[in-house]
Amino acid sequence: MKYDFSREYNDPQEKAFGEPIMLDRHRIIHSTAFRRLGYKTQVFVPFEADHFRTRLTHTVEVAHLSALLSLRFNANSNLAQAISLAHDLGHSPFGHTGEHTLNKLLENDGGFEHNQQSLRVVQYLERPYPWFVGLNLTKATIEGLKSHSTPYDRAGKDIPTIMIEAQIANWADRIAYDASDIEDAFGAGLIRNEDMLQLALYKRVWHELDDNIRNKPIPKIRRVICERLQMAIIDALTVDSNGIMMLDNEISAQLEQMEKFLLENVYLHRKLTKISEIVEQILMRLFNHYVDNPELLPKRFLERQNVDSIKRIVADYIAGMTDRFCLKTYQNLFNDNSLPNQLKSYTISL
Repeated sequence: MKYDFSREYNDPQEKAFGEPIMLDRHRIIHSTAFRRLGYKTQVFVPFEADHFRTRLTHTVEVAHLSALLSLRFNANSNLAQAISLAHDLGHSPFGHTGEHTLNKLLENDGGFEHNQQSLRVVQYLERPYPWFVGLNLTKATIEGLKSHSTPYDRAGKDIPTIMIEAQIANWADRIAYDASDIEDAFGAGLIRNEDMLQLALYKRVWHELDDNIRNKPIPKIRRVICERLQMAIIDALTVDSNGIMMLDNEISAQLEQMEKFLLENVYLHRKLTKISEIVEQILMRLFNHYVDNPELLPKRFLERQNVDSIKRIVADYIAGMTDRFCLKTYQNLFNDNSLPNQLKSYTISL
């Protein structure tokens, strides 16, 4: 399939990188938004323990899986990886709780959704170059980002895409968070092996392990289990006659069963929901304070008041915050450590 690797603006750096997608990758990796992902929550807030996934490590895992899937389906690996590396650039602090809170606050102003925000980041908010606004990525990468959709993204919205590299990024994202969230949840003590064995896909993978592996404690083999889960899903993926990647009905149902279990027993676990309640209070207070006092925003944000609404500008600012900067800002603005200290009291350790 032929893709459009042209850019919106003439680019003086194009020739130096040879292949257009390599320039895309370079700009994504060196963007401020990409670096911030290292201090943004995936599921468990990063200050809880050093070994939990962050939004950055998740992104790297997605890009790696995209490379594997590209080999399997004879796709453009660099394009699939570029889409993967950029797919979460618009994620707010504190994972999906941050996203849901900002969406609620912007209910009457267009809402907030991290996939759309990722596009906003690469096309508008990042401004490291003097020649243009945004990162001036190729139209192929932008099209792939527009197509990003997994069961936990854009709820209730089906976004079909024919570009195989975009489909690969979607599946890599889904496979990465399913397996890694199980590994981290084992480490956090939120799930038990006996509970997971009630799930058809997990049970099948478990019984394919050698006896000498199954007899070891879960903490020593959780990585092996989750890697096998990833490969089981990858091995079951096919492309139909219309070029759509899919699982057969049985495996698809088993994967959905496992994801439902994760939703009910991990994402909605009482410890995580308590953290979510505290985070929502912090973000809502910050948002409303900046809307009422826009002069407190950095100058580069204030300069956009003739283009964007103040609520959108505040949302852009807060969405770009890391978890720790968000807490530090809250403490400095309100001289209030109560909520951040409550948040830390609900830590979950590996």
